[in-house]
Amino acid sequence: MNQGTNAETAMLDPAQQQAIQMAIQQAVAHHQTGRLQEAEHLYRAILQIQPRHPDANHNLGVLAVQMQQPAASLCYFKTSLESNPENERYLLSYIDALIQSGEISSARQLLAQSKQHGLHSEALEALAIRLADVKADEPAPNPSPGYRLNVPNQPKKPTHTEE
Repeated sequence: MNQGTNAETAMLDPAQQQAIQMAIQQAVAHHQTGRLQEAEHLYRAILQIQPRHPDANHNLGVLAVQMQQPAASLCYFKTSLESNPENERYLLSYIDALIQSGEISSARQLLAQSKQHGLHSEALEALAIRLADVKADEPAPNPSPGYRLNVPNQPKKPTHTEE
């Protein structure tokens, strides 16, 4: 598991690095067993110490998508990908969240850039096929009720009903 950017990791003493590693493991365990508030709390605690920690950012983004808040996930996925651009999982998650958020042109652009940089996989091709069937910048689906990710400073989007 990647512990974050090299510069951030270098600034931490070994005890802090170990504490972060233990916290990410515990957060993932909470996340996998459905204890989402506990997972969110730990991911955010890690980001307080190491703001560009790729796994904590990525997993917080995954949590947001699970909570039907794909737009809230974008900043986390972007940070995880910037922190570790070689990680295809981060790229796939980011493109998928862009699609779910209705940011189709951004998803297409990121996919094209990835291919230009030599990234090719079955998963990327599956996203390309999915993008080919989507109209540009369609609205994101309405979120479902349930646990809401605590996303600070997120503007409220107007709700509208259509029949």
